[in-house]
Amino acid sequence: MANQIHPNIKVDLRISDRCIEFLDVEVYLSESGHISTNLYTKLTDARAYLHYTSDHPPCVKKAIPMGLGIRLKRICSNKSDYQRHKQKLMDRLVERGYPKEKVRRELQIVDRMRGERMRRGECQAREGKGKDRVPMVVTYSSYLP
Repeated sequence: MANQIHPNIKVDLRISDRCIEFLDVEVYLSESGHISTNLYTKLTDARAYLHYTSDHPPCVKKAIPMGLGIRLKRICSNKSDYQRHKQKLMDRLVERGYPKEKVRRELQIVDRMRGERMRRGECQAREGKGKDRVPMVVTYSSYLP
């Protein structure tokens, strides 16, 4: 019945006593019986990250590896899962034109962040920057002065 709502929306019913996916998180029972989390990606995920040569401010391109790394670290409760997904992320960003050394540097900063504080939302990567000013949002172009 749910698959008849719209031709482009497909609902998939899966039942498991070990794991469940919700948005981009897989929640599962570990072998020790504890609840653990891992990154979940749908088969249709295009991983279409912003290309490094696109006309965006350098700060945006610098923030993408760190933001995606923080997302991984927050989601993955198992360190080996985090390391595996981090390597895949690095490979994908390099495929999108990001300099490998810059990606590695940003992900090393994420590695040093404390995971439990990040999961609680207490982590600010670069605290205090820009608190004394009001942002003015305009269309960006590298061709403008």
